[in-house]
Amino acid sequence: MMMRRQDREITDFNRINSILEKSLVCRLALCRDDVPYVVPMNYGYEFSGNKLILYFHSADEGKKIDLLNSNPKAAFEMDIIYELIEAEIACKYSMIYESVMGVGDVVFCKYSEEKRKALTLIMAHYVPGKTFHFADEQFQNLCLFKLIVSSYTAKSNRTSLLT
Repeated sequence: MMMRRQDREITDFNRINSILEKSLVCRLALCRDDVPYVVPMNYGYEFSGNKLILYFHSADEGKKIDLLNSNPKAAFEMDIIYELIEAEIACKYSMIYESVMGVGDVVFCKYSEEKRKALTLIMAHYVPGKTFHFADEQFQNLCLFKLIVSSYTAKSNRTSLLT
């Protein structure tokens, strides 16, 4: 993906990882029949080599699952908002933020081992350092899926934080 504001592009892996770590919500964008649908979701993540993989959980039925079954392509966005920058005129207002966005393909986790891994990564994102144990019965009405990200970009407008 080519970014218009290359002066705001983040390419440093540690900064990108920090955004993924600090963000609390991932907005997942799905589409069917040219009708977009965006849903905020809790998530976990990992890097497998240089490949970013996002993990999500959901009920095993509903609009999101129907959309994913008909089209596994998805986009995502997550951000951290730090501060509103005020100005004398409306067009000069800005925001100090960092964000990551990208696209990929969704794959459903089918086996207990991969479901356990997905749920462990999701919980580790929100409750770092705490260990959870999951019985197979807990997965009965729970859908776990991963977005295998094919490309992503990260962006920052932190100028006044750095001064």
